[in-house]
Amino acid sequence: MKEYILLACAACVCGILLIMLRNSHAAKSLALNGVAGFAAMGVVNLTALLTGVGLAVNVWTLLTAALLGLPGVTGLMLLRLVWQV
Repeated sequence: MKEYILLACAACVCGILLIMLRNSHAAKSLALNGVAGFAAMGVVNLTALLTGVGLAVNVWTLLTAALLGLPGVTGLMLLRLVWQV
């Protein structure tokens, strides 16, 4: 099972790199999306003492913030609020 997940991740990365090499707009858009996700995650963690909602900084949350951007961070916050983790 691990091999299939690793193979799927490698295929996704190769696909993203291929799109970025063919289209410079996609590279700029992906980079801007990642920066916005990291900024949103930083704001959430800076205001955690006031709001009571903070996100753990680990590989999965950073990948979600980098790839999905602001909607990914919003989804992580909603999951945190709903599941009370």
